[in-house]
Amino acid sequence: MKILLISNVRINENGIATFILNCAKALSSLNDNVTILAPNIVKESIREEIQKNKINLVELPFRSKEPIKYFYKMYREIKKISMMLSM
Repeated sequence: MKILLISNVRINENGIATFILNCAKALSSLNDNVTILAPNIVKESIREEIQKNKINLVELPFRSKEPIKYFYKMYREIKKISMMLSM
């Protein structure tokens, strides 16, 4: 199965991000193709953990500064990811 998890909060050491990462790890351990879309540049330690668990990461920064541009980029990324996942 191919799964895209979209986080609207920064992927840092916080409760919601921890929940998203735990869900992604659990799904990835079932051999599912998991991608996380993050609204920030993820810290290197978290990025390493994501890569170690064979989870894809897409980073789209600047959500707060330019929200319309952010949502347009998010739309394009979702479209691109869905095209990749359907192959």
